[in-house]
Amino acid sequence: KRIFKSVFRIYFMIGIALSIILIIFSEFFSNIIGSSKAYLSIISVAPSVFFVSASGVIKGYLNGKMRFYPTAISELISGICKLFLGLILADFATKRGFPLYVVCAFSIFGITFGAFIGLIYLYLCYKAESKSIECFYISNKTTLSKIFKIALPITFASALSSILNIIDLGIIMNRLKAAGYSETVSSVIYGNYTTLAVPLLGVVTNLINPIALAALPIISKSFSNRN
Repeated sequence: KRIFKSVFRIYFMIGIALSIILIIFSEFFSNIIGSSKAYLSIISVAPSVFFVSASGVIKGYLNGKMRFYPTAISELISGICKLFLGLILADFATKRGFPLYVVCAFSIFGITFGAFIGLIYLYLCYKAESKSIECFYISNKTTLSKIFKIALPITFASALSSILNIIDLGIIMNRLKAAGYSETVSSVIYGNYTTLAVPLLGVVTNLINPIALAALPIISKSFSNRN
């Protein structure tokens, strides 16, 4: 519980900082990737960075206690909110005649709202789980040192994958525009690539990840008990 509190504070601050950076530099980022009107969508999705950061810590805590239902249910809640709220907001914006890039921003807000509702559910699960746990004092410095030794390599690997996707986005969009396609057509082509081709290539990985997520704490527990 003490480890959780220390880590949650750090990820809380990191999440807020990254969300603010995305909002402030949204136009800069959208110009770099070659989609100048994407800045509204970046602003719309930016708060979800904070919500996902906080959710990740709670999921780790609950998964470490072999409690996988909250993670599964929060993902389900987030997914449903993202889908239906995104559709409702897109329909709302379309009926009012907003341009496409504004409709996209409205739709993407469904992701932010879904991440927020998922976080609220996870936090309630954490509060219910941790009531009976006595919190012994351990040094913050020691805790954070141990956590970062474990977390940094994993975080770097995850971040690298996301950074490479962003680089892909910038390269593909800018090359399509250089080949003579308009910004709108380039966005459509890239959208088809990421939503049709890439998910098909990633089917196996997506099936393996939930199994690995559930297996890892069980394996760790057995290893710790020298079993």
